[in-house]
Amino acid sequence: MPRNNENLKKWKREHYVSYSELSEEDKEKRRVIVRRYRTNHPERVKQSSQKSETKRVRNKELTNKTAAALRLKKKLMVLDRYGGKCKCCGEKDFHFLSIDHIDGGGNQHRKAIHGGGVVLYAWLIRNKFPGGYQVLCFNCNLAKGIYGVCPHGR
Repeated sequence: MPRNNENLKKWKREHYVSYSELSEEDKEKRRVIVRRYRTNHPERVKQSSQKSETKRVRNKELTNKTAAALRLKKKLMVLDRYGGKCKCCGEKDFHFLSIDHIDGGGNQHRKAIHGGGVVLYAWLIRNKFPGGYQVLCFNCNLAKGIYGVCPHGR
């Protein structure tokens, strides 16, 4: 394996395969190897974990900003893909927009994917923006949820 930084980067580009690209059989092999390593080297694992925690605490502000930027990026990508404005009243300010399950069932879906908001956005992206969703502003979405129809849609 290469020693200097440039060679290492080149080697990783040529040889690295992301976990999601592995077959189920290869994923299981990797899990077995990791379990065996953790069992045989508990001190190294603990030390590595402590280093990661120290780094996380030291970079908390940067981490929070990065996470917030990623959440916003996902939200904007999903809103843009589903029209970018409220389908009912035409509101365009992304601060007020949300994703609506057209045929209802949002509560059950959020429970199934273990969250709403950014978890829903990530799910929509991962599933290649399936149909059955629309952009509504919070007012129209709430009215639809409570009254079954938005006042604009009457």
